[in-house]
Amino acid sequence: MPIRGMLPPASIIQLPTFEDVEKWEHVSGYTAERGVFMLLRNLTELQYQGDTLVTINRALPIEPQLDAIRESVARKNELDGVNPAFKRDQSAKWPLYLRVLDGKAANASDDEIAAAVYPDADNVYPDYPGRKVTKAAAKQARYLSEIFATKSFSPEK
Repeated sequence: MPIRGMLPPASIIQLPTFEDVEKWEHVSGYTAERGVFMLLRNLTELQYQGDTLVTINRALPIEPQLDAIRESVARKNELDGVNPAFKRDQSAKWPLYLRVLDGKAANASDDEIAAAVYPDADNVYPDYPGRKVTKAAAKQARYLSEIFATKSFSPEK
């Protein structure tokens, strides 16, 4: 399910009805082959971009159908080796991730980055909480950048 404020709205495709096809048959230049080709091309492009086409029966309760869709998508992701980016909205941490990546790009140590990003956090032996959070943020930032680069970005994990 898309997380509000983080992703573009999902594509909702209304497949043509028999009535639509009957109307199209009266359009100049329309042939059944062209109609099938256009429909298959759109569906193929959507699925190539990582989308999955599902159907919802409006005459049945929606929650069990949504549960089945979630399970199916998770199974397909597992089979394809797709590891979606995150489970919940972490967009508030993105500026932190960028600062950590900038620090890494400037060859700053984890301690230096922690001191700049978390000036109030203790970064002393034996716990080094600032360094630990900085390392975790760097790992997540690299992971998110790889996911965006491969078009495998997804709101659920």
